[in-house]
Amino acid sequence: MSYGDSDYKLGDDYIEAAKRNGLGSTLDVNDFHTVNKAGRWPKWINPETSKRSDAAHGFVHPVGDNLRLLTQCKVARILFEETRAVGVETSKLRVHARRFVIISAGALSTPQILQRSGIGDAANFNALNIPAVANLPGVGQNYQDHQLLGKAAYRVDAPLDDTVTAVFRGSTEALADRPLARNYVDTGIKLRPTEEEVLQMGPAFQKVWKEFFLGKPDKPVMWIGMFST
Repeated sequence: MSYGDSDYKLGDDYIEAAKRNGLGSTLDVNDFHTVNKAGRWPKWINPETSKRSDAAHGFVHPVGDNLRLLTQCKVARILFEETRAVGVETSKLRVHARRFVIISAGALSTPQILQRSGIGDAANFNALNIPAVANLPGVGQNYQDHQLLGKAAYRVDAPLDDTVTAVFRGSTEALADRPLARNYVDTGIKLRPTEEEVLQMGPAFQKVWKEFFLGKPDKPVMWIGMFST
């Protein structure tokens, strides 16, 4: 994790603007505790080479020959011996595990696999003839993604390499400097309203606030960031 090899003037200006408006700043906006503090947004960038990391180079290639990838292969369910996961059944074959099973299929497919395997709300399994392994009604519930998405555009005076403009224009000179190692979302802040602000937002928001956010001071309501175009 690093910020690459660029000096982001716009990012520093964003943090300074947050401070002037009564918000703090932090070195780590992803520490799972901090809210209402602006900070630089680190990336999976090698601090020495400034090259962007990815799953293949970070986890697959270093394994060498001790790995088998199955393409066009869908996982149907997890195989259990009582409540112990011992493998997976796929559209091509069954795979038995020596030690453990890891399910990492994303926010949508992971709960689907768990439910097809008998982990979830047991009330739904009988009609589908799925043996219940664990009655966990929360599996597959409360999915949230980009509940609020808006934008405000501002014209700024910034160095050319602070924005993605040259990349959008197809500049070969700009591409030679590895600009795509970053996504140009360089700073951000996780916001959580004060008690006074919650009262001003009305009963609809207050209902959601009481259900999901009240008593959880480290849980932000929204994230605001800067995309430098």
